[in-house]
Amino acid sequence: MKNLRRDKRDRYSDSESDTESVGRGDVEDAVRARTTKKIEKAVADKDRLKKRRVEEDVPLDEGRRGDGVFYLTFLQMGQGDGAIMSTPRGKTVMIDCGTVSTDGESESARGDGQAILKKDIYLGGGSRIDILILTHPDRDHYSWVEQLTPDNVTFGKVYHSDSLGEYSFAKTRKFLKRHVASRNDIRRVRNNRSGRQLAKVDVPARTADGQIDVLVDGGIRILDEPDCKMTILAAEVPKTHADEIGLDAINAGSVVTLIEVYNEKILIVGDATYSTETFLMDRHRDRIRNLDLLQVGHHGSACTSSLQSFIDLTQPKMAIICAGRAVETNHLPRGEVVWRYHDHLDARADIAEVDAHDVYFWRKHTSRSGFAYEHLNMTVPLQSTGTGRFDYFIDPPRGAPADDGSGDDSEDS
Repeated sequence: MKNLRRDKRDRYSDSESDTESVGRGDVEDAVRARTTKKIEKAVADKDRLKKRRVEEDVPLDEGRRGDGVFYLTFLQMGQGDGAIMSTPRGKTVMIDCGTVSTDGESESARGDGQAILKKDIYLGGGSRIDILILTHPDRDHYSWVEQLTPDNVTFGKVYHSDSLGEYSFAKTRKFLKRHVASRNDIRRVRNNRSGRQLAKVDVPARTADGQIDVLVDGGIRILDEPDCKMTILAAEVPKTHADEIGLDAINAGSVVTLIEVYNEKILIVGDATYSTETFLMDRHRDRIRNLDLLQVGHHGSACTSSLQSFIDLTQPKMAIICAGRAVETNHLPRGEVVWRYHDHLDARADIAEVDAHDVYFWRKHTSRSGFAYEHLNMTVPLQSTGTGRFDYFIDPPRGAPADDGSGDDSEDS
């Protein structure tokens, strides 16, 4: 069972949009009925899981890191990226943690993010993050590592693209060095057509189950639990598409992480561009098919990311756009990308509707220069952190045998 929860505390009024909300009045009763059914189903599922765990003598520590559930939250970072997760066996993983100060959401998002990390499903009273992945050295992906994490945080492993010296904003590089046990725990990662390396050393092939920092089917396995695997499929991919502009060579090099947990697949891509997407389709075609959740590349940019062929291959059942609220600097996400994913999800008969929600985007004027800020009220599973954090939880399959290794096995302080 998946738990999908949206934080809807912050909403735009209709006056803040250039278009009227579509169909809100017509769906209120249906939304209310669907919500009631979902709540009843969730309660029943939880009771069944609790009963099974009692019968199988599995500890009833539900709602805590290491309780057998996979927890993932895309934080409301403003114009930036940040995701925190914990595995069924209790490892904590963070992918990116940054924003830009020009975004009005930043200050409120800081306190919210700190509170989320302190939840029992993530750090609880601990301070260890087992894995930190910094996809690339744009500050909207790393500038808040120190601000959001506990003062006494420790990182088990840090994986990053590009030179560590590029992560200099907010003295992040120095902060990371102070909060790992060894400098060798900070590793530059490369997985492209030229080879696969960690800290400039070729990655060895896997020789036994459970190994990490080894090659598995062309990817670099960084976490290996019985029910949860994390693999870096791409990193430092060079820019190959001529229509990518500006600093997109850095974006193309984003670390791309595939998460396989129970029977689901999640792909987190940072600011992956056409070049990155093409590499993934060429080298990892079968592994990225039929995704359950896809993070949309580069905050929903229509100029650099989200090739239609990439969407057609990955066939995501749900997509999440990490972008701020009405940030005019880069006008993200773009309406073309929002509609591209909306139409894909809307056309699929195997995907159930979700509660009606708004997704905000920028549309380029056709009759004059500039952009219009608009929103679309939709019931397809396309979400945006611009209207709140997004939680994605995966429970163990029903009837799954008890995990005799369940519980938190991470080294915590």
